[in-house]
Amino acid sequence: MSNSTTPKTGAASSAGPGTPIARSRGRPRLQVTNAMAIATVEQQQQGVSFTEKWTALADCLEQQDMSLAELKTLQGAFSRMYAKAEALKKSTHGAGRDEGRAAYQQFLESKFVPPATRGREAADAATTRPADAPATPAGAPATPAGAPATPGRVQAAASALSPEEQRGQEDGLHAALREARYRLTLSEARVRRLIFRLSRRPSMKVWQQRVRRLQRRIRDARRQYRYQARMLLDVRANLLLEKRQSAIRMDAEAKRQIEALRSEVRQAHHLLAEANSKVEQLTGQVAAGRLLQTMESRPGGGVQYTNDVVRACVSLVLDCHVPFRYVSSAIRKVVEQLCGMQVENLPSVSHISAVSYSVGGSLAKASAMEKLLVAAQDDKALTLMTDATSKRGEHWSDWQISTGGNEQVTLALRPVEGGTAEMYARDMDASVDELVESFCDVTKPDVSVEDRVRLKRELFIRINFLMTDRHVVNKCLLVLLNEMRDTFARQAGEDQPEKVTALFCGMHAIVNLAAAAESGLKAWEACVSSQPLGAAALPGFWTSKAESGTQRTIRTVCKAFHRLGNEQCGVAVPYETYLQSQGAKPFQMEDFRGNRAYVIFPNGGHVFRQRELLLTFLTEYPCSNRLLLAVQADLASNVLLSGCRALGVIDMLVIRPLWMLNRQSTVRILDMNQRYEQLCDWLEELATADGFRFSGDQSGPFPDLAGAVLAPDDAGDVWSALTADASQLDNDLLSQALQVTAAYMLVLLRREVCDHLPGGALRNLSDEQRRLTADAPKDNVAPERNFAVLDSTVTCKPHMRPLAREAYVLFQQNATEQWLHQKTRDEQEAMLSRARKISGKVEARAKATKQAIDKARQQLQQARIEAVHRKRVAKDCSLRDHMRAVHEFGGVWITVSDMTEALQQLPSGRHEQAVTAQLRLQKAMKPTLPRDLAALLNLLQAGVRRSLPALTANLRQVIAHLEAEKAAVAVAVDTQGNTNIRPCNERAELVRSAVTKKLEARQVAATTGQQHQGGAAGSGRGASASGSRARGRGRGRGQGCGRGQGRASSRQKRAPLPTSDSESDSAEAIAEQQAAAIPPSLSNLPQLEGRRVEVLFGYTDGEVWEQGVVVRRVPGTNADILEHKFKVVFDDHGSTTFEYNFYEDYLKGDLHVLSDDE
Repeated sequence: MSNSTTPKTGAASSAGPGTPIARSRGRPRLQVTNAMAIATVEQQQQGVSFTEKWTALADCLEQQDMSLAELKTLQGAFSRMYAKAEALKKSTHGAGRDEGRAAYQQFLESKFVPPATRGREAADAATTRPADAPATPAGAPATPAGAPATPGRVQAAASALSPEEQRGQEDGLHAALREARYRLTLSEARVRRLIFRLSRRPSMKVWQQRVRRLQRRIRDARRQYRYQARMLLDVRANLLLEKRQSAIRMDAEAKRQIEALRSEVRQAHHLLAEANSKVEQLTGQVAAGRLLQTMESRPGGGVQYTNDVVRACVSLVLDCHVPFRYVSSAIRKVVEQLCGMQVENLPSVSHISAVSYSVGGSLAKASAMEKLLVAAQDDKALTLMTDATSKRGEHWSDWQISTGGNEQVTLALRPVEGGTAEMYARDMDASVDELVESFCDVTKPDVSVEDRVRLKRELFIRINFLMTDRHVVNKCLLVLLNEMRDTFARQAGEDQPEKVTALFCGMHAIVNLAAAAESGLKAWEACVSSQPLGAAALPGFWTSKAESGTQRTIRTVCKAFHRLGNEQCGVAVPYETYLQSQGAKPFQMEDFRGNRAYVIFPNGGHVFRQRELLLTFLTEYPCSNRLLLAVQADLASNVLLSGCRALGVIDMLVIRPLWMLNRQSTVRILDMNQRYEQLCDWLEELATADGFRFSGDQSGPFPDLAGAVLAPDDAGDVWSALTADASQLDNDLLSQALQVTAAYMLVLLRREVCDHLPGGALRNLSDEQRRLTADAPKDNVAPERNFAVLDSTVTCKPHMRPLAREAYVLFQQNATEQWLHQKTRDEQEAMLSRARKISGKVEARAKATKQAIDKARQQLQQARIEAVHRKRVAKDCSLRDHMRAVHEFGGVWITVSDMTEALQQLPSGRHEQAVTAQLRLQKAMKPTLPRDLAALLNLLQAGVRRSLPALTANLRQVIAHLEAEKAAVAVAVDTQGNTNIRPCNERAELVRSAVTKKLEARQVAATTGQQHQGGAAGSGRGASASGSRARGRGRGRGQGCGRGQGRASSRQKRAPLPTSDSESDSAEAIAEQQAAAIPPSLSNLPQLEGRRVEVLFGYTDGEVWEQGVVVRRVPGTNADILEHKFKVVFDDHGSTTFEYNFYEDYLKGDLHVLSDDE
């Protein structure tokens, strides 16, 4: 940058003519505009430093080598100029944009005024004329603009300056000199830096070393390059070789494939020629009408079997019960042999199995729904019939609707997860849903969802009756059904329909009469004899306490002599041979298996008629097993034979007529009102008659049916045997048995058929209700038929799916084939096509239903296990609490003397607490007590706590009874006969009291029910007469062993079998029987140390009694006697010892103490 300043024109013109003009030092300065300054700054990149950016602007202004302070000053000047430029630029967009644009353009073209240094300003001031001086003297020649500053001009200009201007110029020159020196210093410093950098450079030797090192690297790189080049050449050669070899192999493989394809083409040509010839042959057969077309075009492309083929397969499988592996061959043989036509393509076994059940089930449900709609249009009564059964551990429910006239349609046959009313209600709802869906999908596919809901609602509302067996589940189901109907009516905005009327099944009445007769005979036997009868009196025989001797006799005879009886101990074939040799009629008896309990009525008559032949055979035939010994002992008892005779009489007078009335289609359900009333009156007259004697002229409650009952030959033979002459004792026993049995049957019948008796629901009906009830069924036999088919499928086809079992039953029960036959050809084709189309949907729905049922069963089983576990833990905890409670009062009071001594030692204030604890423990142990003594264990009487003297007396009486029972000695039993029969007057009195007691209980219950009439519905509890149920418990010793209980009674002990007749008749055997008859309790816990015992163990293949020796009791401080453990060595496990708490097993009947010789 030049330090000279361009002289202004005013300075040159102000000198006089003789003033020398000073010359300018340096070249003229370039005028930099504001636009140039802006462009210079904006052209610099954003990433440059501050000095580089503003040095570029200084170079543009020809002011190089500016200091940092000057550069910052230059930045400030530029910033102010740039701000002004921006302000002018914004003014170009306003209202006066033309004037603003001109001002902005003028500003850009004007000169950029940079900030000047102090020396520069002085120089400019020295060369600039004052403002008040005249511009140019008059007459002086003007200096042309742009004239060079010659020395003469500069000198002339200098001579024209005043002294102040000259001093200012000198100062400017001094400042320029200082600036030059400063720049010289900077240049020297720059030179020194360059010299320093030059001195830091390496020497020549270093450079030589570097060059040699680079040369070595180049040589190594060249050698590596040559090596890699050779490697690449080798790889390339190998690739080329492999490629050539691969090409050779591919050529060989291609040749082989070509040959194979040629052979296939030749074979295809051969097959094509055969097919062409066969097509020509089939074409000829079709033209001649000898080939049956089984395939057709599928709407979505391809081919499928015709609907006729599918219908034939479904009918053969579901209606004719042909196994599906034989269906195709059956169709082919029938078509070829009967029609003389050829059949080419028929469905495979898998196709038939996949299509038959889904299509057949859909068609069966569609036919059922259509029949129900027709019945509803004809205003027929609809009776919902339901029943459930268990097959191979799986619970099944059957749903049917009777449309009157002995016509029923089956809605569903489905497995359910349990047997509660809620589960049945859900199953009923799901069954009706599937019924409506199948009907709409098969017959009316365009029906909307609202119409389907309407069909379901109308079906539920149209149900008039519910066939029931008066079980509590059916009662709850009736309530749920009425609630569902009310809900449907409320959703449709209709009035609530009339409640569904419950009808009682007449066949269930017969079954329940058998149970009542069994209870009556059991009570009669107790009245007649004070000792066990028949086989129960034999040593070593332990009969069920829940079964009467009469029923035991019938059951054992059936097991021993029937073809379907016991295969191991029965003698059916030898007895038939014996009868043939004697010229007697064949053995007559109905088997218990597969039949209800009411078979005891006809079988009782059969046993009594054939008693002499049976006894004669058993006398001649060696009785080699306990079953035949039991039968022989039972047939030798006049009491048990009289019970069989009573059952035969009831069968002829009551059961068979009732059966005929229920099965006759001409007899309506309302006609049974009078019949049931006649039966109740006859039973009441029989039970309450004084001095009743049975005779052969007894006509029973239904004399008009006597001829029909006795029409069969076997019935006449049985009746002749029942009414034959007998001894006075036998006639008395028969009359008393009939009276007691009639009392029990009367009580049950009045409860079961209360709707048919005067004042019942079926006695006060309106005309419309009577019209509807006239077509209602009398029994619930229809579901039993379905269960018979289900049982057959479960036995013969155990792996069938639930969907297949349901279709197997529904298709035939609903007469689906006949329903299809009534449709037109177009309707049949349409319904079959729709049924085939929804087969996948049906299969998926059945699979989802099965999965849901399995999941529900798992949840129920887990909940049941948890409940049993909680109950068991609570029972154990309660028993231990009772044991701890009595421990502080001297332990368990076993005898009355123990009780008296303990009460004397205790203060009087604690007597009530001690007695209460002992009573609670005795009640928790559940001892075997008579019915009148069992109530003594209760602390309350009629809701009021008993006093201390009453509690003490009750406890003393209970302990005395247990003590006397332990010390009692049984009397020897005479197995031959009638020495244990009570006297006549005593028997008559006991029978009269039993009948009176039974009828009084019924009258009290009826009176209580009448007191509650008119109010809210009463509820209560009833005790069931079912046998005791044993509970299993898991416990093991050794490897794979476990303890368990699975017997009918948890307190029944197993007695040892007699080894000979002398042993059974000895006093020792009698004593053992008497000791075994004493029930185990805390009062008779045995001493086990050193004794031989047998313990019941449950294994995977059954229960086994293991014998061993108790070594000793394990020492311990536990006060609970049930927790005392003993060490035992078993005979079958060597010298290994095991520890068990045997007292708990003894109380539960799992442990027997053996004699020393055992």
